[in-house]
Amino acid sequence: MFDRDLVYERLRDLLGDRVSREEHIRHSYVGDTGWLTLYHVFKRIKAPLPDIVVFPKNAEEVSGILKVANEFRVPVIPYGGGSGVWGGTIPLYGGIVVDMKLMNNVEINEEAMTVTAEAGVISYELELKLNEKGLTMGHYPASMFSATVGGMLAARSSGVASTKYGKIEDMVLGLEVVLPTGKILRTPIKPRYTGAVGPDLVHLFVGSEGTLGIITKATFQLHPLPEKRIFSAFSFRTLEDGYRSVVKMLSKVTPAVVRLYDEEEVMKSKFKTYTPPEGVRGALLLLIFDGLGEMPELEEKIAHQICLESGGSYIGDEPARKWWNERFRHYY
Repeated sequence: MFDRDLVYERLRDLLGDRVSREEHIRHSYVGDTGWLTLYHVFKRIKAPLPDIVVFPKNAEEVSGILKVANEFRVPVIPYGGGSGVWGGTIPLYGGIVVDMKLMNNVEINEEAMTVTAEAGVISYELELKLNEKGLTMGHYPASMFSATVGGMLAARSSGVASTKYGKIEDMVLGLEVVLPTGKILRTPIKPRYTGAVGPDLVHLFVGSEGTLGIITKATFQLHPLPEKRIFSAFSFRTLEDGYRSVVKMLSKVTPAVVRLYDEEEVMKSKFKTYTPPEGVRGALLLLIFDGLGEMPELEEKIAHQICLESGGSYIGDEPARKWWNERFRHYY
């Protein structure tokens, strides 16, 4: 057991009043949106609390925090928006929670089509800043109203438009990470690793869930903001028919979104306003195409024909449009 008072004073020397051990503050950091945290809430079970919560503003302060934690052998939990679902932020052994949300600087390079954002930047706020300049990351996780840059990288976020734009690991070009010793590591800014020279340090930390270091900053590749979105929905007799249609489609076009649901999922509440046509009630395929000029319409036309040839029935755009408009509802 570490000396809480001494660690608290050391952190106060480093961060001033951006250190808290008040109980009502610590209660805000008992977990995430995963089932274990929710179980504690629903069953009114006393959840483990962190001992101290800190709010750094830059990588150097994170470095100082980790040096103190390393010296006293104190557990450390990086905390973004708390939107994870795997229990990674539950302070099972107490320790220090490092809330990253004061680290919220964003630098957009329109010429290089990149953005550098600190770990505490909220995904939705980042996307709005990019949209103002006619740009997008193309990354739309269901939790984007609460997920932070650092959290998305640590959890290897996918996003609903990953079919076209890739997942978070496909977008990241470089990282700034503070190692457990307090050393600050900055990787070169480069396209995704091709296997040409040496190990890929970026992808060592992406998906590491905060276990190997604290991500403090990242640079991402950007894309032009789509001028339009085209929505389509198809019903299939079987899930296999829908699957084969998607496989054939992806060899010719690249939808931004592909969602294939089996019959049981279709009949659940999320699609309660949708009634599948007789004879083709085994699967529902939702497609969204986006882009510039005529490309979205051209890709949708090709996909449309493939779906019909594969036994699908076109049911309009409403199911796909409804799904897109409600994709964040779970996190609300």
